[in-house]
Order: sequence, then C-alpha cells, then structure tokens
Amino acid sequence: MHNTLLNHLILSEECIKRRHNQRIFSQVDSAFLPQGIMRVQCACLLLLLLPAAALSQSYNDFERKHILPEKGSQKCDDMMKKINGINQCKPINTFLKAKVDQIVKLCRSYKNDWAIDKFDVIDCKRKSQKPCTYTDLNLREQKKIKCENGLPVIIKEC
Repeated sequence: MHNTLLNHLILSEECIKRRHNQRIFSQVDSAFLPQGIMRVQCACLLLLLLPAAALSQSYNDFERKHILPEKGSQKCDDMMKKINGINQCKPINTFLKAKVDQIVKLCRSYKNDWAIDKFDVIDCKRKSQKPCTYTDLNLREQKKIKCENGLPVIIKEC
C-alpha cells in the first residue's frame, strides 16, 4: 500500500510538472500565432519610426531657430523671444538669411555630413541678461551645417 501511494504521488508530481511546462510552452507559442506576430511587427514598426520622428523634430527645431523668418520682425530682440524658453536668455544664435529650401538642397548633397558654406547671417549676441537683450550683427561668414538624411539639424561656427 505504501508503494502504491508513493507511485501515485510521483505520478501526480510528474503530471503537475508537465501541465506547468505545457502552460509555459503555450505562452511562448502564442507569440508566434498571428496575433503575436502582429504585435511583434507593430513593435518593430514603432522602433523604425522613432528615429524619423526624432529627426523631423531636429529639422523643425533647426528651421525655427536658424532660418530668418519671412514675416514679422527681423530684429534679434524680437526673434529671440521665440527661441528662448521661459527664464532663458541664450548667449548667441545665428539666423541664416536663406530660404529653407536652399539649405535643404545643400544638405541633400551631404546627406549625413557637415556642409560648410558662406552665408549671409544675422548673429544675435546677448548684451544683457536682465532684461534679455541682443545686439544684431549682420555678417557674411562661413558656417558649418550638420546634415542628417539630407536635412539640416545643427549650425556651428567654422
């Protein structure tokens, strides 16, 4: 009787282990069902789109911060109010006196590299922090523009 009870316990334990393993495998297998495949595909698509979203934001920032506005004031004090955040007073900012499509055209040739060219610019240099005021410097000088995927994202002094 003791052996029979022991055999039942061993068989029950093996049964429990098998059922547990079946549950684990069925969860793993469900990832490969059409629903699981769709989830994986959606996750991959999101991962691919994230860099594009970040890039378009960088390009939009470049356009907002460094392309001279066609409408409105072209005085540094006025333009920098749109660039500076709350309680910020950026020390310097460069505005290119060029159409955005000219800069994009330049970047298409450089794709993911730095383009160096001479530009007519307005450099806004901070003259006081409180209140935040700027000196307008109209210049023609060489600037480096970082291009990513054929779009401008950063501008620097040469």
